Amino acid sequence: MAALRLFLLLIVGSSIAHQVYAEVVLFADDAQVSERNSLKRVVEPAEKLPEPVIRGDQRWEQNPYAYGSFAYDEAEQTYKGWYQSLNGGVSIRTPVLYNLSKDGREWVRPQLGLVEFEGNKDNNIVMPLQRLCSPSVIKVPEEVGGEHPYRMAFWDIRNGSTYDGGGGTYTAISKDGVHWQEDCESPRLVAEKRNDSASDVLDLMYDAELQKYVVHAKCWKWQGEKALYRLICRSESTDFREWSTPEVVFDPRAEDESQPQTYGMPVFKYEGQYFGLLRIYHKPGNETIEIELAHSRDDKIWHRIAPGTAFLPVGEKDTWDDGMVFAAPPVVRDEQMDFFYGGWDGPHNVGGRKANIGLATSTVGRLVALTPEGNSGAVITQLAAGEHQPFSLNVDTKQGTVRAALLDETGAEVPGYGLEDSPIVQGDHANYVLRWNGTAINAPLPDKVFLKVELSGDACLYEIRY
Repeated sequence: MAALRLFLLLIVGSSIAHQVYAEVVLFADDAQVSERNSLKRVVEPAEKLPEPVIRGDQRWEQNPYAYGSFAYDEAEQTYKGWYQSLNGGVSIRTPVLYNLSKDGREWVRPQLGLVEFEGNKDNNIVMPLQRLCSPSVIKVPEEVGGEHPYRMAFWDIRNGSTYDGGGGTYTAISKDGVHWQEDCESPRLVAEKRNDSASDVLDLMYDAELQKYVVHAKCWKWQGEKALYRLICRSESTDFREWSTPEVVFDPRAEDESQPQTYGMPVFKYEGQYFGLLRIYHKPGNETIEIELAHSRDDKIWHRIAPGTAFLPVGEKDTWDDGMVFAAPPVVRDEQMDFFYGGWDGPHNVGGRKANIGLATSTVGRLVALTPEGNSGAVITQLAAGEHQPFSLNVDTKQGTVRAALLDETGAEVPGYGLEDSPIVQGDHANYVLRWNGTAINAPLPDKVFLKVELSGDACLYEIRY
């Protein structure tokens, strides 16, 4: 379980109190669940804005899409985006672009004056590449990155190399996120016809707990000279120079050959756990690509949280994003997660399609929930040993209800903390402090204690904190 949590603002009745929680229970898997009865795990889809926030309306930015990264600069109170465009009929086919916004909705391309395009430098191009894919940018702490806190990993094919014979992952560094210098002449990771070889779709992160840079990339399942289907692999580095041999961490068909393929997976951490924006490629099928949520405790063993349920689906037929969506890792501000994504108006196997960048939002802490399969259900989780703070539920009862009880190791209710002593919780609460008979915990608890939460109707339980 997580060791340290940020201060949370709790609203208790009409008063406001600050509470530090030491532990959090998430429900992306059953690792923290002792027993689950008649409850199913569901993913809460992100809510998409109907129209793009960045449009491909410039000759150097014809098809912008979120192979890339977005961030919010607190010091400058500004959203920043790094992404690519796929252009046709111009001198720069796949530029790395930079864009700015105050609210994430209205974007203003800065006229950087760095790269000449058709006789003019009034554009937002930061790197003029021809066969680029997936420019992924992060900003690391000064003690990690020194005078170059901005780091980029990207795929390119150059110097006579081919897609699976010499193309590979390159890196670049920057002081300000605008002026970039490549820091390698040859690829850090070279593409070869092996399962453990990173391909052209990649996403970079810095894992502060491990103190390592990590790339998650699309790779291939090979059979001799034949590429069968796409996998997800992982490589890590302590210095941004030497990278480990990619390791396959997710094979979509390891247990079922009928499952769809994958097309890369940006990864982010929440409460010490790993969540992936798994790009599901429906091949065989209609070759659309949409986003499902994946989860891991160690970034080595991954699972789809709710197979077949899109977290970020393609749009309705004949809309601007009805073919494919490619999301970047979220920008987290206050209680909101912003997912910028590239949307295409045609599937992978259709030419002449058009791309723009859209925005979808979610509430922090509400990606995954447990909810009754029928009329009611219950989940039991063992609590960590030690002195317990008040218990808080992140819950939306909708048309249902929630009650809670404390159990000893025999499964019996702790006197005074049973279901009948619990209030009937109703409503939408990010932090509902549990009270039994009107009070929070006010007596010593058994050394081994469990919390049982009973849900009825369509109530959703997202988190438990204590």
